[in-house]
Amino acid sequence: SYTVDLTAADASGNSTQASCGSFSVAGVVDTTPPQILSCQLSPTQLPNTGGVVAVTAQVTDNFGVASVTAAVQHPGGGVQQVSLTLQGNQYVGAFGLPANPEPGSRSYVVTLTAVDTSANAASANCGTVVVSGQQEGNP
Repeated sequence: SYTVDLTAADASGNSTQASCGSFSVAGVVDTTPPQILSCQLSPTQLPNTGGVVAVTAQVTDNFGVASVTAAVQHPGGGVQQVSLTLQGNQYVGAFGLPANPEPGSRSYVVTLTAVDTSANAASANCGTVVVSGQQEGNP
């Protein structure tokens, strides 16, 4: 809040002061969520022994990105949260997937969520990683 006062003086040194009132400057409210420009998984196919998957994403926001996370939905129902860190102009992270002793393959769906400094959020499907099933005759 600001107060404005006006002072007038003449050549003889006489002056008077009057209050002109007060005003406030409204802050800019950020209601725009971040933009997820890209999200990639590598690799998207793993052998039955499992392995590590890298996540890379490009995310922008008009006020600033606070966090980027990947949620890995396991076929059994659990969710693994992975925090991504800014490296250069992209966010990067990695997660491990377990071995698959079953004959059928297992699919893991990855969803990316970006939150800006004003708590606006955006989500995008980043893709699916498949862990191959145990082949007959392999231990």
